[in-house]
Amino acid sequence: GPPVAEMTHASGPVQCQEDGDWKALPAGAAVPSSGRVRTPAGSQASFRCEDGTLVCLNADSQVVFHTYRHLEVERGQIWTRVASFDAPMRIDVKAGDVTPLGCILDVAVMERESRLATISGAALFRDLKGGKRTVTTGKSCAIREGTLVALEEIPDPDGAVAWVEDLDPWTEADPEAEDAEGLLRYVESAASRKDPEHRRACAGRLAPLAE
Repeated sequence: GPPVAEMTHASGPVQCQEDGDWKALPAGAAVPSSGRVRTPAGSQASFRCEDGTLVCLNADSQVVFHTYRHLEVERGQIWTRVASFDAPMRIDVKAGDVTPLGCILDVAVMERESRLATISGAALFRDLKGGKRTVTTGKSCAIREGTLVALEEIPDPDGAVAWVEDLDPWTEADPEAEDAEGLLRYVESAASRKDPEHRRACAGRLAPLAE
């Protein structure tokens, strides 16, 4: 299929499956539509989608890039900063799906649950039984046994996404930005972590902009 994303960085080997065959994916290589990407234990990777959305895979993760606006997390953990675009984005997980609303998300798919953590902005989390919850900045929610459970506070937002820092190629950020895109760029940057109080304030300003 046509390319939908490009791998921008990897800390170790990464593989892509197309037409049934797994092949090594070098930095700068394109991921085709419906391409399945996996990282082994000890390896992480970052991708830039055609619409500008940024996706990072943690170790031992597997994701299908159906299109640049439709991902499927089959296992493991991803972090994503979703770009603004006319078409809605969808992230499929075990027993549910996520609709990002201009935000930075951490999505994990484990054996017994799928979990969404909204680092900034907001996202709609749905299970396959018709349940849905809006998960805003600093909140997380899980699907267990096919059903959404109650919202929870993220106990350590910075620690929750610390694994992304080594993959962070986005250093230009304006801490005084007023638009959603600029705020997102600042909140997800390594620079913002030097001023946690201001970072939290900027993240809080994102929620109404994403609605």
